[in-house]
Amino acid sequence: MFDEKGKNVELAAALLSAEGAAVEHDRAFDMDAEKIKEHAAGMKEVLERVITLCGTPETPREYYICTKAYSGLGDNCKAISCARAYLADSSGDLFNYTTADEDGIAVNGGEAKRAGIMMDLASALENTGDNEGAYHYYSEAYRLQPYDAMAAVKCADVIAKLNGRKEALDFLLEQKLGGYYEPVAYTDALGEKRKNDLFKQLIDAHILKFTSDKAQN
Repeated sequence: MFDEKGKNVELAAALLSAEGAAVEHDRAFDMDAEKIKEHAAGMKEVLERVITLCGTPETPREYYICTKAYSGLGDNCKAISCARAYLADSSGDLFNYTTADEDGIAVNGGEAKRAGIMMDLASALENTGDNEGAYHYYSEAYRLQPYDAMAAVKCADVIAKLNGRKEALDFLLEQKLGGYYEPVAYTDALGEKRKNDLFKQLIDAHILKFTSDKAQN
């Protein structure tokens, strides 16, 4: 039910989830969220509704939801503000989640959630020209999730802006020495043997991009 201010955080979370974001929510609100999404003009209107439903954020959960919504809208300043507030008051999240196997990688839910906000914050900082701040948070996200090649790739892109392409390429080459570069063998839900080589693919592709660009220049 809505309160007198129209605030409904559970519906906001369900609506954000309907847009594909990984956010815990009460499934009882899924139908209402789908109806809102169905009648919305597009993603922008959906995300604006998420922010309205959250009202003025006051809790880590509300800051998390608003960070995701503002990031999706490209509102860098508000995304930065909400992300910083979340990170300042959400350390307990690290201890409130279990670790699950995802394609052969042990992923802690709390670390993944915190790292995701760090990535959002870093992206918003990068968009506003604060490359040093962006590098700090991309690096922190990568530290929490050393299996996330996208965090490594983002670090490399900012290093290129700060210190040049050679240093960025050297950084990427160093990632080939890490424990997640070699494909990880695992068994999927159907009992089939698989190999997770996503980290290797992303790192190799970005190394190729940097070397190709260098050759063209």
